[in-house]
Order: sequence, then structure tokens, then C-alpha cells
Amino acid sequence: MRLLCLIFILLLLYPLAIANSKIVAIVGDETITIKEYKERLNYEEKRIGRPLDKEEIKGLLDKMIEEKILYKQALKRGLDKDKEAIFLIEEAKRNILINILIKREIIRRLKYTKKDLKKYYEAHKADYTDPEAISGRLFYIYKKDKEGRDRTNEAKDIAKKIEKRLAKGEWLKEPHKFYRKNTPLILQTSQFGYMPKNLIEKSYGRPFAEVAFGLKEGEVGMIELLDKFVVIKVTKKKKAYLRPFEEVKNKVEVAFQRQQFKKMYEEYLKKIKKGLLIKRYYKNLPSPNI
Repeated sequence: MRLLCLIFILLLLYPLAIANSKIVAIVGDETITIKEYKERLNYEEKRIGRPLDKEEIKGLLDKMIEEKILYKQALKRGLDKDKEAIFLIEEAKRNILINILIKREIIRRLKYTKKDLKKYYEAHKADYTDPEAISGRLFYIYKKDKEGRDRTNEAKDIAKKIEKRLAKGEWLKEPHKFYRKNTPLILQTSQFGYMPKNLIEKSYGRPFAEVAFGLKEGEVGMIELLDKFVVIKVTKKKKAYLRPFEEVKNKVEVAFQRQQFKKMYEEYLKKIKKGLLIKRYYKNLPSPNI
């Protein structure tokens, strides 16, 4: 009876063994079986997160053939005994094993619900808030003329006049055209789209940012900088906006995963280090090779 059962099992497994040994390519004295190919195919599809199309399936086989050819050549040249190759292989082996360990001991245990994500979102609203931003027009009046002579008082007087003209609704073009003909001072104009305070500060300095964000939409202000006076008109002002949870859910999830992974990783490392003798001899380390 046992013999009959064994024969029956072998008959069931035989077609599978034949199917897995089916050859999809020959490379010199070696072959690539359908089993090898399917294992690689599964790996590649998991890696990229989608099924391969017809052309990619053929391309994968071509790639496997090329790899076999190159690997055979590397062995032919004795690179498997090369010091650099041995070191890199050991490094790769160590990293692969560590990554598999982390995947199985930490990542697979990382579980959470939508409620957890919402709680994280509520605690980190600042991360998902578009800051207050302004757009505006700028008029620069430099303190020195084209000959390098200091004309600070004249520049300040012109800046005040330009401030009044912009406040009345004039564009940059009119006062720029007028004063370009009537003063030897260097004048420049520019405009900027919506910018938050931190970028304004980075581009123009903190004092300028404080003045700019202290203005209401449509208001005009002036500030003195080291080498010039700047007249700014705030054309538009956008309030800070908290993006709804559903809109940023994916970003929230990624941030939450990172936070939880870091916590679980530190806990796991602490657990496996417990009772393990660890000593550090920093004095024996080589000097920086700078």
C-alpha cells in the first residue's frame, strides 16, 4: 500500500519536475531553466511593483543571458579569488542578510490603522500646512550712482516718492521710466510670484521679510538695506492653508512608517544588544585621511 502511495506521489510530481526543467536558453555549456527564469521574474516584478509586459519578459531573458556570459568571463579571469571582489561579495552578503533580518523582524511587524494615521496627522499639522505667502513688485534704488559716488539722501528721497506713486496704483514701468531720465542713480525693478516668509528671508534678508509680511494686500512699504532702498508693493496675499487629511494621506503614511520603523528598529537593536559585551577603542582608529 505504501509503495502504491509513493508511486502515486511520484506520478504527481513528475510533470512538475519536467515543467520546471524546461529550458528557456542555452549559454555555452550551461542552461537557463524555466524555474530559474520564473524565480528571477517574480523578483523583478516585486522590485518594480508591477507585472512585466511581453517585451520586458523577453528583455529579462536577454539580460540573464548577458549576465551568464559576463559571470563566466569573470570566473575565467579568476576574479572570484580577487581581494577586492571577495571583500565586496562579503559586504553584499552582510547587507543582504541584514536587510532580510530587518524585513522579517521589523517591517513585517509594522502594523497600523487609518485611525493611527489620522492621529499622526493631527499631531503634525504644521508639516501639511502651506505657509502664508505673498506676491509683489519691487523697486530698487541704489545709494551710489553709476560713478560710484554716494547719494544716499537722494536715493531715500526718490524711494519715498516712488512709494507714494505705487500706493496710488502706478505700475513699476512709469516711475522707472521717469526717474531713469532724471537721476544718475542705478534703478532696478522686479516682480515675484507667491513666496513664503522663509524664502523671502533667504532671498532678501530677515528685515525685508518682516516689512513685506507686515503689509496687507495692496499696501506699499519701504526698507533701507546696506547698499539700497527697496520699495515693495504686496500684490497678493495668501493665508496659511492646512491640507485635508485625505489629500495628504500618502505623505502622512510614509512619515508615520518612518517614525514607527525608527522606534521599532531602536527597540529591536536594544533587545539583541542586551547582555552583549561591546567595547569601543576610538584611540586605535586611524587619523582622518584629509
